[in-house]
Amino acid sequence: MPLDTNGWINKIDSGDMKKILVLTDFSESARNAIFYVMKAFPPGQSEYIMLNRFDRIYTPSIVKESLSEIMENESHELLEKEEALIREISGVDITFEKISYLGFLSDAVRDITKTHDPDLVVMGTKGASSLPEKIIGTNASSLVKAIDVPLLIVPENAVFSGFKDVVIAADPEVLHKAEHLEPVSEITHSAGSKITVLNVVDDGQPTDYADTPDGKRLKEHFKDNELSFVFVKDPHTEHAIVHFVHEQPCDLLVAVEHTRQFIFDLFHQSVTKRLVLQSDVPVLVLHG
Repeated sequence: MPLDTNGWINKIDSGDMKKILVLTDFSESARNAIFYVMKAFPPGQSEYIMLNRFDRIYTPSIVKESLSEIMENESHELLEKEEALIREISGVDITFEKISYLGFLSDAVRDITKTHDPDLVVMGTKGASSLPEKIIGTNASSLVKAIDVPLLIVPENAVFSGFKDVVIAADPEVLHKAEHLEPVSEITHSAGSKITVLNVVDDGQPTDYADTPDGKRLKEHFKDNELSFVFVKDPHTEHAIVHFVHEQPCDLLVAVEHTRQFIFDLFHQSVTKRLVLQSDVPVLVLHG
């Protein structure tokens, strides 16, 4: 089915083209993430970099062509085929800058973000039945640690239908700096998004953040959106967030990174396997 590029994001008067780095291992989940971001940030307003990384394989010196060179050539060929397949399925004449990288994923993304300065990094994840900690914990969490660029994690079953409901999970001390939320402002500005600011607190902490100076500043920052504040008392922050989104589904969960451990905990296997956050809710990780 042809890709609808006339979505709400076209209404955003953003000026410069957005540069988006998409990661691929040529799997269905990676391809779905590319289709998702093409709908959210259509061609014409965005330029895309498709990155595939591969491992170094050592070969005996008597071999004229190393296995790493063979794999690099194969990576280039597969990137060309993937671009052609995406064009065919989407019906969009899209062109990617294609990069093959020899090395670890975190090194690849860190190096490419330094040289190409993308506005967003996008990766896909597999569904609930195949979401071992080694996939989420190693890949997503290692990228959060390696880069300072917003990271969009798109589950295998996610289908873009706009960002009507957005949940922002962060501590108040992070939210008082509006610049942390600029990517959310761009996404929600013309989307008519309903934004819920979710803060998980321990017993005894105040729950009147909406009336504080920082709360009022957030209201002004998102003055074009319906904004509400929700406090949940729970000693386990990551479980509370996942449970909230499970009970009150949204189109996007924004996790503002206050500590690295918070992100690691959020994507830990013990959390995701019990509550089905990963089944269809993308997560945008911002750095606080």
